[in-house]
Amino acid sequence: PGMGKTRLVETLAADVGDEGDRLHLEGLVQDRNTPFAPAVALVRNLLAGYEAAGVAPSLGALAQVTGLDDPVSTQALAVLIGLPTGEDAPLVLRTADSLRRAQIDAIVDWIVPPGSARPRLLTVEDAQWLDPTTSEVVERIAARSAELPMLVLLTARSGEVPSWAAQAGIDTLALAPLDDDEVALLVRG
Repeated sequence: PGMGKTRLVETLAADVGDEGDRLHLEGLVQDRNTPFAPAVALVRNLLAGYEAAGVAPSLGALAQVTGLDDPVSTQALAVLIGLPTGEDAPLVLRTADSLRRAQIDAIVDWIVPPGSARPRLLTVEDAQWLDPTTSEVVERIAARSAELPMLVLLTARSGEVPSWAAQAGIDTLALAPLDDDEVALLVRG
C-alpha cells in the first residue's frame, strides 16, 4: 500500500465542505510529457455537466465554469481543450509561444482569481508526475496564493518534491509509510 497521501487529501477536501471552492489536479505517469494534462482533465470534468444535460460545451460555458471574463483567456483555454473558438482568434493567440503564455496565464487566473476573497483549496496530487508546463503553472499558483485565502496542498513521493517548492517557501511535511494497523484502520473508515 501507499503512504496514505490520497486519503489525507480526500479527508481535507471533505472537511472543507461548502466553505470554499475545491479544485484538484493530479499528475499521472502517462501524462508526464503532455503539457497541461491535469488542467485539461479538470476543465473537461467541469464541462461534463453540460454534456450530461445534452448541451454542447461552448465558449460561454467555459467562461461560466472557470469564472474567466477575458475573451483571450477563455479562447486560450478553449484551444487547450479542443473546443471550437470560431475564426476570430485574438492576435495574441496566433503563435505557439504566445498561445502557451496565454494558456498559462488563463489557468493561473482561473484557479487563483486576482483579489478573490472566496476561500479555495487546490490539491495537486503526485506532483512528481507533472509535466514541466503544469509544474510551472502550479509554481505560479503557489506564489500568488500567498496573498489570498487559499491553500495549495501538493503531494509527491519522498525526495521528488519540485525544486521550486523550497524556493517558494512552501512548508513540507514528510510522511512515513503506513504500517499494517494504520492501513486496516483506513480501510475500516
